[in-house]
Amino acid sequence: MSSMSPTHSDFLPQLKAIGQSLKKRFFRKPNVADAINQYEELCQELRRDGQDEFAAVCALEAAKCQESLQNHMEYGNVLVKAAKYFLDARKAQHCYEVDENVLHISSRGYVQLAMQYLGKASEVYKAQQNYGLALLAKIKMGQTLFEEKEYGESLKCYKNALDLASSHFTLADELVIVEAVIKCKVKTTELESASKIVNEYLSKLRKAEADCPTELYLTFTLRFEVMRVCLLLILDTDSVDFASFISQEPTLSEDDHLLFESEERQRTLIYLKSLVLAVQHGSVDEIIQVRDHLSPLFTEIEHELFFILINIHS
Repeated sequence: MSSMSPTHSDFLPQLKAIGQSLKKRFFRKPNVADAINQYEELCQELRRDGQDEFAAVCALEAAKCQESLQNHMEYGNVLVKAAKYFLDARKAQHCYEVDENVLHISSRGYVQLAMQYLGKASEVYKAQQNYGLALLAKIKMGQTLFEEKEYGESLKCYKNALDLASSHFTLADELVIVEAVIKCKVKTTELESASKIVNEYLSKLRKAEADCPTELYLTFTLRFEVMRVCLLLILDTDSVDFASFISQEPTLSEDDHLLFESEERQRTLIYLKSLVLAVQHGSVDEIIQVRDHLSPLFTEIEHELFFILINIHS
């Protein structure tokens, strides 16, 4: 097999030469711009050779130059590139046969570096009031940490992203991120907190119904209704008259009524009533049947909640 890391013989002399040349020529703007170009050329060469960790180091040198020129957006962009290269280096490790513990430690190091520079990039973007790129950087941090099973840290990133989305973007953007927050809370078994968030966003959806595209409104309402009922059943909420409770409707205007009485929503509520009865009967087979009927609506969260429900009653 190939060795775990490429040799430094070609990379380090070239990297040092660029820096030394810049010092000799002083840090004037044209000289720094020329150094940036050289770092980027070396970076691309390293990428083509599959030496992603060295490409990341090279990108960080280019980022320092961009910062010295006060090119704030470019500084943030190159930090994001460096983070991406560190993550690519982590993925490339899976091509090598190495001791599992060594691989985990090394992979974790790459992830930590990527998180450091994505976090810094997000702050740079926020300072420049580019909230879209700041949001994307935070989401990438949350996704990566979730993949690493660092659910608590992932939750922190998604919460930061949700704060940004709530302050600067639409409810539709919030809904995508809040599902990630709920997913993390389910993984960390913060189920009561997850239930509160689901209820909060169901309320937000209903208040914003008139301003939401119909398909978006219906899709998220149905998914959140499924989450709400599953969480209540998992938390073993007092289920006296539960079937009538889950079918309660908010006060509707005549214009709202058609959407809320849509065939899809009514079918979903019927299956949710069946789910309550299945849980009350302790019938795993019936729970599975309901899950299979509702699964076209599901994201990872709903599958996870049904997995928990089935395990409880198995």
